[in-house]
Amino acid sequence: MNTQALPHSSIPRPPAMARWRNEYWALATLTAGVRILFICIWPQNAFSIDLLDWQRAAGALLAQTNPYIRFETLNWPPMWMGVLFVLGKISVRTQWPFMTCVRLFLTFADVGLVISTYALLRLLDPEKKIFRLLLIAICFNPLAILLTIQQGNFDVLPAIGIVWFLYCLIQFRRRGNDIDWLCAAMCLGLATFAKTFPFALIPLLIAESRKLRWKVRLLGAALCAGPAILSLAPLYVLSPGPVASRVIFYRGTPGAMGVSGLLQLLINYQADLRYAPIFTFILLSSLCGLTWIFWRKPLQRDQDVVLLAATILIGLFEFGSAYCPQYWMWVIPLLTVCYATQSKNFQRLLMVAASIIILTGVLQFAYDRFIGGFMAGWSPSPFNDRMVDLFSDVEHNLVLICLPMTFVTLLLWLNNCRLLIASNRGKSPATRPGYQKTSPSV
Repeated sequence: MNTQALPHSSIPRPPAMARWRNEYWALATLTAGVRILFICIWPQNAFSIDLLDWQRAAGALLAQTNPYIRFETLNWPPMWMGVLFVLGKISVRTQWPFMTCVRLFLTFADVGLVISTYALLRLLDPEKKIFRLLLIAICFNPLAILLTIQQGNFDVLPAIGIVWFLYCLIQFRRRGNDIDWLCAAMCLGLATFAKTFPFALIPLLIAESRKLRWKVRLLGAALCAGPAILSLAPLYVLSPGPVASRVIFYRGTPGAMGVSGLLQLLINYQADLRYAPIFTFILLSSLCGLTWIFWRKPLQRDQDVVLLAATILIGLFEFGSAYCPQYWMWVIPLLTVCYATQSKNFQRLLMVAASIIILTGVLQFAYDRFIGGFMAGWSPSPFNDRMVDLFSDVEHNLVLICLPMTFVTLLLWLNNCRLLIASNRGKSPATRPGYQKTSPSV
């Protein structure tokens, strides 16, 4: 183990450790408290079709039938299926409404995401004041709250895996310890076990493995791919058709934002379906290209690892053939970290982008009947009925409403690419100002 001493400024003092523990508890308590309050006051009819699908899937599991065959709502490896089974059992035993059980589970998953993001920020900059940032960006973020309470989707679980994947990968960059890279591979594998989109981050893992032995790389590959493969194998054997079409080749649902929305607006809904295999080819080619680029020349700054991950994930739903509001949960923690570690110009652009994205998202949750339309439940009126009809036209009106979000997301993605290119150009990592070659553990 490298025993080189840490720079004095990066060693947290005991009072700082006590402050960190207090901030952990405060963030966890506030995150849970706000969401539990919303669960108590939320209109009973304000829930997305996803929550209704989870209820049906849990009922099928309790009736000992396979929801992958009976329904078309489980489109991922079976981690969420196991969670739904447990929540269904708890609902039956406690007589709590099943949707309340899902919301409470996701609330505590949000707590885990906040704590994970806090840990990643402390790793990157132990001295920075980040409590207020996390409070605003995640704890009290209305879009994040609605994704948990009304959408009821479970993208927060792979998001936690992604944050810890980046944490372990940055530790490996600093210490060069094989265990850190294997932990990163395991975290990415668990994130992919929850949902398949984290696989797009595989170039970051491969690019950092260039100095590792082949035995370590093969073990990492097994840790990364094993959970999803091993869990899907028995399901595939029992019902190969449904699992192949609904999980392995599933590409999401066309939505109102990004290229997906523009194709529906300019051509028709079927254009998204024809575009899906084209985007898949472009995505796989791009991932291969990124792997080659960063294998030859690794990222010079640790904070750019997080920026690159956020850029890849934004590209999936900005340029892909599918979009749903819960996709923002993929990048909320990463963009929060980027806000704290990137330049003032980046922060200003992100503030503008976040304002437009959150406003659009809240309006959609307020009036789109497919994801709950909470305003119709809270305040029934002719005006709200007209707004619900407007927002529920997902192939035209909602696409037009989402155009500012599409534009500002594209602008943010392009700016991220510019920053990554500028940061990685020129001097080698060892001589670049501000680059820390190693940061061994204390």
